[in-house]
Amino acid sequence: MVLQLPDAATDAADKLTREMNDAPTLTKREAKRRYREFTRKAHDRILNDGVSYHDAVETPRMYLTEDRETFDRKLRMTDNDLVWQCETVSAAFRRYQRTGETPAPYFALRVAIVLRKAREHARERKFLAAWCRHFRRHVGGKYTTLVERYAKLRT
Repeated sequence: MVLQLPDAATDAADKLTREMNDAPTLTKREAKRRYREFTRKAHDRILNDGVSYHDAVETPRMYLTEDRETFDRKLRMTDNDLVWQCETVSAAFRRYQRTGETPAPYFALRVAIVLRKAREHARERKFLAAWCRHFRRHVGGKYTTLVERYAKLRT
């Protein structure tokens, strides 16, 4: 069965892809510099201003749910919600551009999966090309999975 996507979902995927394509690719050195500066400022805020760790590092609120079960339930509810997934990847990507903190690949993988389920192969390929432009050198299972998905779509 093919997943039917509303226009808002395909628009969100296209917007996310454009956002990533329009953004400069950070070198490993620049990402590290931004991350060091971000964490230094966070530590200063904790020590000098008395703010909590989560406020100092600007932890996304979705990670501060009451318990793991609530968090897992929300993830399951949004698994095929392409708009939500794209907004989550976009927020993490903007954070990466600002702070050098590498985004978790889980949500990017969900974007690719939902696009594949909807047989939106061209959109999936464009999204993965944009993602891989920024994160193809990152190490880890899901990062590798995303790069491999892109390589298969290119052939």
